[in-house]
Amino acid sequence: MTENEKTNAAGSPEQNNQNNQPAESSNVTPEKQPETVAQTQTPKNSVVKPNAVQSVRKGRKLSPRLVVLGCIGFITIFILGLFGALYVGLQNPARLANIGIAPADAKNLLMIIAGVFFGVIFLFGFGFLAINTYRLIRNKGWNKFKYLAGMFFGFVLLGISVGLGAVAITKVQEIEVESFANTDELVIPYLLTSARSPGSTLQYTYAKAAGIYMIAPLDIAYQVNEDIVNIKYSETAGNVPPISMVLDCGNGDRNNPSQKVEGKGYINGDNPFFDSSCLYTQKGTYTPTITFTYRDPVRQQNQSFTLDAGTVTINSQMNITSDGQPLSTNSTNSELIVGDAPVRVQIDAKNIFSELGIPDNNIIWDMESDGTPDKENKVTFGYNYYDPQLYTVSYRFPTANENLSNLWYHMYLRVNQSDTPRCTIVAENNGNSYEFSAVWSGGASAASEVNSYRWEIYNIDTETTVQSIPTRSDQLEYTFREQGNYTARLNFSTIDDAKGICESDVVNAGAPTYEIGYSLFYKKPGQSSYNPFPATGLLAKDGDKVIIDSLPIDLQVRVNEIRPQPASATLTMRLDDAFMIKKSATVFETTVSKKNDHTITIRVQDEQGTTVDKTITVSLNQSVIQWILKADVYAGTEPLTVNLDASTTTLNDEDDEIIYFTWDFGDGEIARNVSQGRISHIYTFDQQKQSGQYRPKVTVTTKKGYQSTFEIDTPISVTRKASTVTLRLPSHPTQVAVRNTVVDMEMLSDGPISRINWDFGDGKTFYCNDRSCANIKHTYTSAGEYTINVRVEYQDRPFAVDSIKLKVE
Repeated sequence: MTENEKTNAAGSPEQNNQNNQPAESSNVTPEKQPETVAQTQTPKNSVVKPNAVQSVRKGRKLSPRLVVLGCIGFITIFILGLFGALYVGLQNPARLANIGIAPADAKNLLMIIAGVFFGVIFLFGFGFLAINTYRLIRNKGWNKFKYLAGMFFGFVLLGISVGLGAVAITKVQEIEVESFANTDELVIPYLLTSARSPGSTLQYTYAKAAGIYMIAPLDIAYQVNEDIVNIKYSETAGNVPPISMVLDCGNGDRNNPSQKVEGKGYINGDNPFFDSSCLYTQKGTYTPTITFTYRDPVRQQNQSFTLDAGTVTINSQMNITSDGQPLSTNSTNSELIVGDAPVRVQIDAKNIFSELGIPDNNIIWDMESDGTPDKENKVTFGYNYYDPQLYTVSYRFPTANENLSNLWYHMYLRVNQSDTPRCTIVAENNGNSYEFSAVWSGGASAASEVNSYRWEIYNIDTETTVQSIPTRSDQLEYTFREQGNYTARLNFSTIDDAKGICESDVVNAGAPTYEIGYSLFYKKPGQSSYNPFPATGLLAKDGDKVIIDSLPIDLQVRVNEIRPQPASATLTMRLDDAFMIKKSATVFETTVSKKNDHTITIRVQDEQGTTVDKTITVSLNQSVIQWILKADVYAGTEPLTVNLDASTTTLNDEDDEIIYFTWDFGDGEIARNVSQGRISHIYTFDQQKQSGQYRPKVTVTTKKGYQSTFEIDTPISVTRKASTVTLRLPSHPTQVAVRNTVVDMEMLSDGPISRINWDFGDGKTFYCNDRSCANIKHTYTSAGEYTINVRVEYQDRPFAVDSIKLKVE
């Protein structure tokens, strides 16, 4: 390095002193510094190191205060949103179901929203309390008021989060999911029930809830499904308020049982139930309807139209008779009329348990709803009512599913006043001899009005009168010579020539010889329920002989009746030497897995030791193909790929084998003589037949020439691909507009459209028969909040709807 280079690199003493001077002591002004630097001479081969800080362009800095304010604003909007969602959900949880959220999921969603909302409030409160407590302790000055105020605010937030949070969570837990599960029908059915005990407060129970049975005679109270009614009514009448809304129960016995006249809407008050309930006395499926009447503003005439309100299926019924006659109803069809007091009511509920699949005959009866059970586990019995009044009969199934075991059903029986003396017959047993005596309503004064008597001994089994005995007394001793079920009837006349009759309970008398009536059912592997045996075929029941076509197979025997009915008896069943499984008092099950012949023995043994056996023989058809056809999926949206499997099909003949499978997929396509026992097929909805139900079947051919065709137990169900509708306001995305401005409305949807109906919410509507009005404009002349509805109908699928709100200022 040369001396010049050393000098330039190190700098002169004056330069070094000048560079080390503070900025304020420099003699060079900021404006002249660049000029001085520019005049400095640098040798060409020297390395220049800047001795001054280069100027850097300053960017815009983000203020911490803005960050904090932005976070606070975002959290505030989040909390307000949660509060709004929670408030709306608690006020009307059905709205969540209406937008496509399943009822159970809607309840869970509300629980999550409540937990998050009040959890955030709790955290804020705890944070305020902790921070201000810390600052209060650390502050050495006297001005501590703001910290005390912060602590108080934290305490308030904690109290709100704990108190109101507990209330909100309790309200969510009390929501009955079933009450808004059926959102596509105009009315929602409820049963009038009570819980825990028959004397407890009556309550409404959703009739279509899981595990709830509907048993006639039955009162159903209908609640108006307000949102659906508003939509359906508006489609015909627009915004014109109705004059009346009348419900027809759909049972043929009641017309217009309830009516509401509205001034400003459909629903009157906070309890949108119709004024009276519907009484159904027979099982079956009913379709209630609602008839609307409104004043046509153009024609100035009243117009009416009727809509189906939904469906209600009464699953079973009990038979209730009085003096052998079915009960009638009063003029308003709200009560069952039993007859004149005293009267004996006969109840037969034995069919309920088999029809509803209840595994046992456990039932508790409170015939007067006084809180004391009158009968337990009796399905056929008589009960005497002595006083003229309205009785509430309550009953429950204590060992049924958890939704039903603590639920009491109710029905109303009316016993009328009678001027004719009424009596009941009391029987005392002395072996085969019985002493019958009449107990008179009104005591001795009523008995003194009777001047003639005639006793009848009636055989219930043969439905014949065994003996008629004129007498001067209301007491009779009688000895039965033949075994059977009997009643004693007393026919009488009064001094005014009024006629009357009373009857005893059923008595079982004579030497017992029982007849056993039964039904036999089967269930194969892969089947979920039992099926009755056909009379003919490869699998059949002929008398007491049964032919089965596959192994293993489950058999179920149901004893329907024992005639005559013993007062007390033990019922057992065996398959060969092994006891069958007892599912209930009259239902037994077993599994047959061996190819040899079998014997089922039904045994009845009464309290006197008499034993009667009924035998059923079971044989396997050796020439039958034991088939199993199943699918990996049974329902879905088109196109639906289904894998069918018949590969586990076997033969009873060990020397034979399967060589071909012919597949009929049920939609017109057939795959003939293929060797595969498994095959895939794609199903679509049949637009021409408007059906998506298919039952594929397969024909199996064996080497010895046997053929067997069988179809799948559960049909394949294919649904059409649903269309979606989205309603937007391109000109006003904030959904706020000013009066007399044009609002652009846009409807987005797929599929072939046949009609679009617009309802602008201000009483004006518009429609077109294609997509020409998918984009439309409308002007609002008055301020207010409007709900815009659009309904889109398609050529090949169900209609779809959407709505959006607009605020006009």
